[in-house]
Amino acid sequence: MKNLFYVALAASALMFTACTAEKSTPEIAADKFVKGQIVLGEGLKADTSGLTFTLIETIEETALVEVAGTISVEGQVQAVKNEKGQWEIK
Repeated sequence: MKNLFYVALAASALMFTACTAEKSTPEIAADKFVKGQIVLGEGLKADTSGLTFTLIETIEETALVEVAGTISVEGQVQAVKNEKGQWEIK
């Protein structure tokens, strides 16, 4: 009975990790990297849906991914002030 408990426990752990493991590809990793590089000020939003990620080649444990397309930025910047004839972000 004790062995059955341990087998059930191990099976549950395997099912849990199999269900929660996220499938990753070089394209997904590149997408996450690009999104992590976008830093915008308050009130601005970036739309990366116009980007495509294409796997070019893999060599052993590395991959080359081509990123192409456009990033749309939308929003309003209200912290602009005229200082002695020069407009500056404040």
